[in-house]
Amino acid sequence: MQRSEATPTKTTNAFPDPKVPLWQLGDFVFDHQQLLLFHHNNELAAEPKVLELLRYLCCHTDRYVSLSELHERVWSDRIVSDTAVRSSIKKLRNLLDDNDLANPKYIKSVSKRGYKLVCPVQAVVDETAANLAVSQTATPDEVTEPLLSQIHGGNAAMAAALPLPVRRSWWRTYQLWLGSLLLCGMLAWLAWHQQWADMRNTPSSIVLSAFPGEKYSLALSADQRYIAFTGRTSTEQDNQVYLLDQLSGRISQLTQHASNALFVAFSSDSRALLYSNYEPGRSSLHLLQLDDQMQVVQSRTLLEDKAQIAAIYAGASPDQMIVNMADDNGQPAMLYQLELQNGSYQRLLGVSSADEYLYLASYSPDKTRLAIMKTEGNQHWLLVLDSQTRQSLLRLQQELPVDSLSWQDNQQLYLLDADKLQRIEVQTGSRQQVMQNQDGLISAMVTSGEGQLILLQKQQARANRYFSELYWPDGQQQAELISVDKTVGAMLHSAQPKQKWIVQLYDGKQHLALLHNGQRETVPLFSSDDPIELYDTSSSDQVVLSVGQRLAVWSQQEQKLTYLTDPTQLISRASFSADQQHILYGERIAGQWELRAYQLSTGQSRTLKAGYREIQPAEQGYVAANEQGELFLLTPELTMIRPLGQSVSTAAITRWYVRDKKVIWTTFDFRFTYLHSLSLDTGQYVTKIRHFYDFYPRFSASRDGSQLLHMVVQLNPTEIKQLLAQ
Repeated sequence: MQRSEATPTKTTNAFPDPKVPLWQLGDFVFDHQQLLLFHHNNELAAEPKVLELLRYLCCHTDRYVSLSELHERVWSDRIVSDTAVRSSIKKLRNLLDDNDLANPKYIKSVSKRGYKLVCPVQAVVDETAANLAVSQTATPDEVTEPLLSQIHGGNAAMAAALPLPVRRSWWRTYQLWLGSLLLCGMLAWLAWHQQWADMRNTPSSIVLSAFPGEKYSLALSADQRYIAFTGRTSTEQDNQVYLLDQLSGRISQLTQHASNALFVAFSSDSRALLYSNYEPGRSSLHLLQLDDQMQVVQSRTLLEDKAQIAAIYAGASPDQMIVNMADDNGQPAMLYQLELQNGSYQRLLGVSSADEYLYLASYSPDKTRLAIMKTEGNQHWLLVLDSQTRQSLLRLQQELPVDSLSWQDNQQLYLLDADKLQRIEVQTGSRQQVMQNQDGLISAMVTSGEGQLILLQKQQARANRYFSELYWPDGQQQAELISVDKTVGAMLHSAQPKQKWIVQLYDGKQHLALLHNGQRETVPLFSSDDPIELYDTSSSDQVVLSVGQRLAVWSQQEQKLTYLTDPTQLISRASFSADQQHILYGERIAGQWELRAYQLSTGQSRTLKAGYREIQPAEQGYVAANEQGELFLLTPELTMIRPLGQSVSTAAITRWYVRDKKVIWTTFDFRFTYLHSLSLDTGQYVTKIRHFYDFYPRFSASRDGSQLLHMVVQLNPTEIKQLLAQ
């Protein structure tokens, strides 16, 4: 699309006339009504939100516009991170070819002040420039008589006699009609072609086992006959290790008493099968010795009481394995080489900085190359090393974290992430997409020889779930079952008994909404690119929550979200004060946590007390938790009365409340959720144990403490499939 050359008409106004659709910005013409930008007659491709940003800057050329103002004015329809706003500003600069920040021609930025459009902005009122010329070969003034005859019912003389503005109107009508027809035809062809291409490019597969239940990881024996996997057949069962014989179709359960078998791997000669019990702080690694018939002849524990064991891979020799493990709490998981004979281990590779993390590893079939995945900050890299010298042979950046890594042969690798399955040519670094991973349904992958792959594929992206409301302190009798869509990830009591606050995940965004009891329809309130966590509600229908790294409060009465903190602040979970006039939270400053109070009426925050991470109001005073989660009873003046002798979890998926002179909180180990209760009067302490997915740790307690609301996650059936070679 092109626009005819424009001659700007200067005005004496500080701002361009909003009634005039075209504005001149240096070498650019901006149609602010239709959000179109032209440069030397050519329309530039740009995102609508980027052009909305440009329009707002054009309307405020007399001052700097802050980042928070852009959030409120340009992104008022949704919640995005500061990074997203800065990204749009960068895209606008690229669009205007204004990348010299030291000498900006269009957009100037000043730290802590914001952004300002520094080029002249003038309204274009020239009549010729106001008419859009879609065609280079025939402008409205050059319409030929045959064409006019077609437009005006075959009467060329009548058409030619029309005044020029009317002729232009007919010309535009014809152009719009013809353009719409061509566009519809093109879209229909593209849709058909994409569907045909998807069908043609999606490899065929066969189901190897319809064994019921969930499956988490898989491994393939050296002779490719046996598939080992971990999983469970009910929410009440712990994950166990199973073995599928592809020749007979028979499935054997190899473990009976594994606590939470999550990762599994064969040794390179398949005479041993290793699995990890994943329990934070108590993770262990076990070896199953197999005979020729793949029966377990011996079982022994290799490692125990580790902070976590994330994954296991075959080593360079039959008596070695690679383990992704965090040896102690507080340390990041690293890759270690494990000796099967004595259980000793040493770090396989080192890292050069604290933000580096190695998380996948695989030897090539001839053991001469080692492929690993490495995270550096927010970037993900595939590294291929010479297994002897550790010399780098390939370094290739990936868009997303990689879930599975497997060699097809000594020259090619398969990588699986949440978006796609791709094949990498190690010699050249070229990549080819094998298939899309629609909704991330494929969770794991191993090669099976001759270019074929074994996959774990879930039936749906998110498991079905519902919410259960229990009477407390009984904790057994159900008050209500709330059926929800599987997009719902969290639920919180509200001031209205018949409705709940919920967080939904769909279209790649998180959404705050209200759910009315007995109805599955929700009332959406706002959306965010960042995760939303719900913390507490007030009697006036306000909810305190976090959006990404920022603490915020939503007012249902005002239909408004107010941010309380900046993304640079490190904050804790939050709660309303007893009078509901303040938001109480913790902030980490210079390495130390301190309690703060945000006054809702003034928007001002102040420091309350140093040395504590989180705080909840009690009937007389407060209960506070320090950085380790240890609980203390405080006076109204925040003086410590006594330690309570218990600790809450600071994990993001747990919650704790003070209700009716009791502290109620959850802890978990991915096998069980532990529901704790401590009386502030008598000191009585009670723990109830539920399976992790039967009582998800992120729960809600009603204001009077009589009911607890929690999520129950059901099984997500998973199939073992073989992807056939094309």
